[in-house]
Amino acid sequence: MKKIKLFVLVALIFINAISVFAIGVTPGKIVIDFQPLLTKSFSIIVLNNEKKEFIAKVSIEGELNNTIACNSKEIYFSKNDTSKILKCEIKLPEIIEKEGKNLAFVRITEVQRPTGLITGGVSLLTKIVVFVPYKEENISIEDIKVIENDDVKFLIPVRNTCKKDLEVYAKLLLEELDKEIKTKKIEIPPMKRDVLKVSWKDKKKGNYTLTVKIFYDGKETELKKTIEIKNDVILEKEEKNKISLIRPVLMGSGICIFLLLFLLWRKFNKSKK
Repeated sequence: MKKIKLFVLVALIFINAISVFAIGVTPGKIVIDFQPLLTKSFSIIVLNNEKKEFIAKVSIEGELNNTIACNSKEIYFSKNDTSKILKCEIKLPEIIEKEGKNLAFVRITEVQRPTGLITGGVSLLTKIVVFVPYKEENISIEDIKVIENDDVKFLIPVRNTCKKDLEVYAKLLLEELDKEIKTKKIEIPPMKRDVLKVSWKDKKKGNYTLTVKIFYDGKETELKKTIEIKNDVILEKEEKNKISLIRPVLMGSGICIFLLLFLLWRKFNKSKK
């Protein structure tokens, strides 16, 4: 009896997991830079992945929910409908006090026909991010990307989130090696994004704690990340040096053998005469 109950429970979880993918929503995120009294239209595509009949209910949530309106509160799907477009509009106020990210969400929820009951909690969101510039100088770090080839390239996407140009550079510290690497300075315009770049040529294999400090206008911000370096460049260079030494030796040996054969040939010809 316990096994039957367990099987039923697992089956219900599996069915519920499948139902999560019955509908789809794209895009998942929309970012808008704040401008006073800005009006902006955007569209959300709702997908009928299982080609079935259902209703998608539309609701607006979040701190900016009163700034967004959509052209429908319900979208009807027949079995033949693969997707439908929901048209929305955001009208921003003259002032938003909160600096940085301000959020709203357009929620799409699948309900049954004709009962109107929610099926398995299938509900997807499109996140609306309205970014209000900081009054003081501010830089945000999006991530640290590490690309390993013969050397290690560090790419640091950063965003100027204030209203003035900022000169920016970074110092990277590999804590276990006490090694510091510095990027070049770049100038980033207001509300724009750029990438700080630097290479580590004498890389060493291992796991490291990478601390990145971004410096701008007398201020700094910091991000830490654990990274893994898979190859040791010193070994690779030694192997290349061995190969490069072998080649001249072989070439020199070949020339010597050629000269020796040439001298023997001349001596042989003289003796015949």
